[in-house]
Amino acid sequence: VTAPRALLLTLLLAPTLALAARVGLTTASCPLDGAQVSVYERLSTNTHGGWDSDLAAYDSESQWRSFALSACPKDGLILPGSNFGRPVSAAQRAALEAALKAQRAAKAPSTTAWERYARAAELRRAMGDDGLEVAQLYLEGSWTARDEAVGVYLGLEGPIEAEQILAYGDAELLKPEGQKLARTLLYNLARVAHRGGFLRARDGYLRRSVLGELFV
Repeated sequence: VTAPRALLLTLLLAPTLALAARVGLTTASCPLDGAQVSVYERLSTNTHGGWDSDLAAYDSESQWRSFALSACPKDGLILPGSNFGRPVSAAQRAALEAALKAQRAAKAPSTTAWERYARAAELRRAMGDDGLEVAQLYLEGSWTARDEAVGVYLGLEGPIEAEQILAYGDAELLKPEGQKLARTLLYNLARVAHRGGFLRARDGYLRRSVLGELFV
């Protein structure tokens, strides 16, 4: 069985994988008010979950980026856990307080992981971080949204392999046995297309899955 076929069969038989956290929990002080903040620390990781066209890497279990941010319980300061327990300058303190006030006035949401990353990016910008550091937070925030949408497929190594799986899936849809599983197959092919960065193909698979149209 070729690697693409084996992965596609995995999609058909086990479309989702159970995830288990591999992190520890410690505490650190908030740089603004000194309150104790729960901070996660990474205990172990791997790259067995593969990687995507924008270099997002996947652990075979929980993704560290889902735990990397922490928040002060009183003032709502959201930053990467590594920022807690460190002093801030008077200028940074003033900038953070102003940014937090603006976020509260705008009622900036922080329910989802990617919303928390967006808030953290705004606060890091207020602290004077360069554009690359802020951009990395936005990028990792987008990866948390993808984690939620498509999950992990072990061994999906980049866009070339994703494209091979899509080609195999298209061929399977033409077979009687593939048509019997068409809705599940199309939905899972959409997930692979999303991870591979093939957005037009993703939308096509989703449309066909919802409408039941095999050959549009």
